[in-house]
Amino acid sequence: MEKWVIEAKKADFQRLAEIFQMDPVIIRLMVNRGISNEEKIRQYLYGNLTDLHNPHLLKDMDKGVAAILAAIEKGQKIVVASDFDVDGIFAGMVLLTGLERLGADARIKTPHRTLEGYGLNLRIVEEAYQEGAGLLIPVIMESPLLKRWREPGNWDCRWW
Repeated sequence: MEKWVIEAKKADFQRLAEIFQMDPVIIRLMVNRGISNEEKIRQYLYGNLTDLHNPHLLKDMDKGVAAILAAIEKGQKIVVASDFDVDGIFAGMVLLTGLERLGADARIKTPHRTLEGYGLNLRIVEEAYQEGAGLLIPVIMESPLLKRWREPGNWDCRWW
């Protein structure tokens, strides 16, 4: 049987709730997730682009950027594969919007929730292949297919 541990970090929840005009329960949730003082709460609620982490700190981001720019320059189709849950839909749409703003010929594909379940599947890969995609970008998903199609000799398509 699993043992659950409930964190109860200390803070003046009532004072912070008054400052930010929020329910103390919401403040408690933020504090328990490490957003623990006035400055961090203000940044979390009202932050701007300068508050974001440097995306190039992510592993292989330079390779991903190079692959995207090369596909756009060559006029290749780009397929974004996303899951159907809330983070997958939003991640896919944010990426698709960015690609389109860069002038990419991009489209998004999502698995059918009840018929295919989560994750990248063969239908999405085959459709991308049949459409002549030069780059397939799975977001917020993992699949054994990624390993298989990354092997040399499988489809002249770049993965990132």
